[in-house]
Amino acid sequence: MGNKRNADRKPPTKLQLKAKARQASKIAEIREALVVAGYRTAAEQAIALGVNRSTAWAFLNLNKRAGPSARLLKRILASSKLPPAVRRTIKEYVNEKIAGLYGHGKYRRSWFHNQFRPSVSALPKGARPTQSVRPASSMSALGHKRTLALSESMSALPPKADPKRHVPSAH
Repeated sequence: MGNKRNADRKPPTKLQLKAKARQASKIAEIREALVVAGYRTAAEQAIALGVNRSTAWAFLNLNKRAGPSARLLKRILASSKLPPAVRRTIKEYVNEKIAGLYGHGKYRRSWFHNQFRPSVSALPKGARPTQSVRPASSMSALGHKRTLALSESMSALPPKADPKRHVPSAH
């Protein structure tokens, strides 16, 4: 029995396939930069990236649809053991993803970009953060479609009497 969600999905276009290939190529470039820097095994690469071994392997080897998350990339960039060439390649990846070279939509790119903006505590004293306005969306932050609509609340208790409103009696 197939997954209905995937059955309804349209096959990727030629442009989407090209963008995905470009993304896979950049991740391969990151992997190659690690090998050139002397990190050949998954365990060594994990140490350099500052993540556990299975996360490092998945990041460098799996062909995920959306690519690595902003959270994972920020964690890797925060690693003190990350070689400069690898850091530079990951920053290129982030900038290319923000620019839309990997086929992501405008909202997703904007969200991804906002994840890499400096926090208020990281700004120099007296600097003001830039404001970003999130567009209205039917999707939650987790990527799930919002289905709950606002509704009037109801009570099992009778309504309060309104002294300004006179309701004639039924005598």
